[in-house]
Amino acid sequence: MSKKRKTLEEVFNKCIESNNLIFNSDFAKKISIKHNFSNHHDLTHIERKKLLPQVMIDNDYFVIRLGQGKYKFIKGINNYYHPFEKIDNIKDWSYKKNILDELNTSESNILSVINNQGIIQDFLYGDRREIPNVYNAHRTSHTFKYKLKKNEIECDQMQIEVDLTLESRGRITVFEAKNKFSEDFAKYQIYFPFRKYYDEYMDGKIKLTNIRDIFEIDSCYVQRKEVDGISVIRMYLYTFTDKEDICSIELKDSCEYRLIPN
Repeated sequence: MSKKRKTLEEVFNKCIESNNLIFNSDFAKKISIKHNFSNHHDLTHIERKKLLPQVMIDNDYFVIRLGQGKYKFIKGINNYYHPFEKIDNIKDWSYKKNILDELNTSESNILSVINNQGIIQDFLYGDRREIPNVYNAHRTSHTFKYKLKKNEIECDQMQIEVDLTLESRGRITVFEAKNKFSEDFAKYQIYFPFRKYYDEYMDGKIKLTNIRDIFEIDSCYVQRKEVDGISVIRMYLYTFTDKEDICSIELKDSCEYRLIPN
């Protein structure tokens, strides 16, 4: 078991024993030191269900961030993790590989490749000639409430990471990218940036300047893996039908692109 899992397992057990499912970063740091886990701030970033400690899986608990160094264990793992849907639409994508394409396997490089090669444009807009406005990776924070089944979660200055944002004619798409295939993902990865932009629009901070534009927001999850010597890109486009409910996730579209150098 990894140091991270051992640390989270002990935090969980102690919270269960004390009948208090909320803990803070100081408590997490204390137990992290015991297990020689150096980054206690990363303790609650569990992007896939199977990375949870077994004791949490057995008892059907996951952990959420509340912001300002506070965290909470909640019951109902499947409410927080979403399985990737089967992709039926598969395309062979012939392209001329540029000198920096896939020079490294970072998420940033993968997003750059599929943007430069017109794959994003094909997937989102159905036209590789579309030229959306591009806003690169950044961190931000947001205070908001959201629903998670019977729970109402209050987030105070929640730290949010955004891998990429595109905007075209009032349509905003936020991206999360991973350089591996997985069976599921934590919904917060795409919901938090989605919610940040939605709230800013509702608060009047985002204003449409063209009367023909229609505000829309969605989230795109990108996975990349090398298979038989070629890069395979899986793209999933999601929205949240109830903007205040993280469980209202809905798949809009999906496609697998096989990058074939010519």
